[in-house]
Amino acid sequence: MTPAELCTVTAAARAAVFLDETGADERELEPPHPAFVGYRRMTYIWIEGDALLPIGDRVRMWLDFLRERGVRATWLHAAEAGFEVRATGRHGSDAWVVDGDAAQLSMRGGAAAEVPPPGDTADAAAALRTALRVAAANRGDAMRRAELQRALAILDSTDDGSEVSDVAWPFFVLPARGYTVRARRLLGAAAAGWPPDPGREEELAEAARAAVLAAVNEPQQTPPPAGSR
Repeated sequence: MTPAELCTVTAAARAAVFLDETGADERELEPPHPAFVGYRRMTYIWIEGDALLPIGDRVRMWLDFLRERGVRATWLHAAEAGFEVRATGRHGSDAWVVDGDAAQLSMRGGAAAEVPPPGDTADAAAALRTALRVAAANRGDAMRRAELQRALAILDSTDDGSEVSDVAWPFFVLPARGYTVRARRLLGAAAAGWPPDPGREEELAEAARAAVLAAVNEPQQTPPPAGSR
């Protein structure tokens, strides 16, 4: 996952959980893990016609801006060029996209055509599991096969999979306040098995992206049954 994609999914998760919560702790909004340096430095900009209107360089400022615009719902959306954050409210539909290099990323938002909110994502884990097994069976190099097997171990874990993961950041992306361990397990497995060369593992790339969407958009779905956390 690229730095821009990581920043996008992290921002989307913060909006999903903290849009209606103004008293969030700074460590929840801006995780201290080293993988989030780019996210903590990211600037937020609103585009109005030809004008660029700076919002600030803290996610709290961005959330305040969304509230001022009367945003009622946000979600992670898979656009043709990659992930983006979608927001709807009294001013219509907005799209927020991260661009720039790892040293200085910015999230830019503007009015956009309306897109439907996320649909049912119940099959995302099953699709990812199948894609991981197929990719592991088809890979000859031991290193990549081990990565895919580790992703399967995370997906089949009894908790969030952190004890079998060597990728720490997924467990900082989805705040415990708003997400189940099932969502963090799904994100961790998708990240651990993320194809380094999507051209060789197209089915896995598609399943991993769908799994990320399902994990991040969990608050938009029907609440899970009792005991599923």
